[in-house]
This record gives sequence, structure tokens and C-alpha cells, in this order.
Amino acid sequence: LHQLLCAGHLSTAQYYQGLYEILELAEDMEIDIPHVWLYLAELVTPILQEGGVPMGELFREITKPLRPLGKAASLLLEILGLLCKSMGPKKVGTLWREAGLSWKEFLPEGQDIGAFVAEQKVEYTLGEESEAPGQRALPSEELNRQLEKLLKEGSSNQWVFDWIENLGIICFSHTGQPE
Repeated sequence: LHQLLCAGHLSTAQYYQGLYEILELAEDMEIDIPHVWLYLAELVTPILQEGGVPMGELFREITKPLRPLGKAASLLLEILGLLCKSMGPKKVGTLWREAGLSWKEFLPEGQDIGAFVAEQKVEYTLGEESEAPGQRALPSEELNRQLEKLLKEGSSNQWVFDWIENLGIICFSHTGQPE
């Protein structure tokens, strides 16, 4: 979908219309397909990763059919989770705040936003640094797997550098060399 959108074969309006048709049925699909929100997030995330559509516009548009059902946050949490794996929570939080997004837009009226954010561990969307030291450290096998995936996908060097920087995986010793 992302490639069709970027190549101009699919307009943004057509993309949204197609998503609306799927999202209107998503709550019913949830019964038969427990991970439907993750699968839908996997369709949407590449467009955000490559900058095809601004985050604010995309999130507001794709959640329109989900807000009355109280399911908007379910999809957004999955999208944010996938974005954090590729970009890191700091970068995702910055994108969220720069887009002017607020959980109040996506949660049912009266729901405690602070409790929701803490329970879902999305404090980075509020700009709060709540990470414990070493929380973002990943096992070397996972780092290798994610880096290989980026390289196989043909990501640009800048994209890889940003990924490394945002995950904070390079630690310099007192000699200034990577550890």
C-alpha cells in the first residue's frame, strides 16, 4: 500500500476509504482474529516510517470509524508499538507531540488519560522521561536481527543511523570508542 501511495497510483483519499471499509468491520473481526489490531497496524506503519502521510493526519483519519466504538486506542497502541521497535520511543514521542496529538482525542470520554498512559506504558507520548537505566537495552541477537531487517529492506544509511541513535545502542567508553 505504501508503495502504491508513494508512486501516486493510490491517492490519500482512496487509501483512507479502503481503510475505513476494513476498520468498520474490525470490531467484529476481533472476535475471530484476536490480533486484528496488530495486523492492521502492520498495514499502516510503513506509511509513517517512510513519511508518506503525517502522523497527525493519519491517526485522526483512520480512527474516525473506531472512536464511536471505543477502539481507536487499540489500533494506535499497536501502531505506536511497531514504530517504537523501528524508531525508538523518543523519536515516536517527538512525532506524536509535533503532530499535536492527544490521547483525549482517541479515548472514550471520561477515561483517565494519566492512568491509561501509565497502564499502556506510552509515557513517551507525553514527553515524560520515565525510562529506567538500561530499559531500552536489547539483547545483541535482537539488535542484530533488527539491523539485518533494516538493511535487507534497503533502508537508507541515514535511516539506520537514526535507528541507532534513537535506540541509544551505542555507548562510548571513556576512550571515546564504542564498547
